[in-house]
Amino acid sequence: MKTLNTLMNKKIISVPLGYSVNKAEALMIEKRIRHLPVTDGTGNIVGVLSSKDFSSNADLGFLVEDLMSAPVSFVDEKDTIREAALKMLEQKISCLLVIGKDEEAVGIITTDDLLRYLVESLQNESGSKQIFTKEFVGEIANALSSVGI
Repeated sequence: MKTLNTLMNKKIISVPLGYSVNKAEALMIEKRIRHLPVTDGTGNIVGVLSSKDFSSNADLGFLVEDLMSAPVSFVDEKDTIREAALKMLEQKISCLLVIGKDEEAVGIITTDDLLRYLVESLQNESGSKQIFTKEFVGEIANALSSVGI
């Protein structure tokens, strides 16, 4: 059984306060991610920019702090996948930062990760030979995100 620690993405890509929304959007497209933590001058994560935050106004010179969500929601790396999923549902958010024993961010978990886990679990349960690709799960996550889930 997978744990939150094995499910989360341990490579956190972030940008600093003062970063252009246009550059942030380009970075998200390049890295194929939908969530971008925003850090302050000391490296602390102070917000999260989501692909849902972009609008037609994003090209008017906004900075990431103009659109990011704050404060940041998080879970402890020792929490269960169920606890993380419930927190995301309760708060109606699509990502959580994962903090370690020193209260430093050690990863990020997103709806994509949870959907991938669900698909793998259902596939194992049914013994299905069908393979769900990362792209397929990403498409499902994007469709759910577009309707606010």
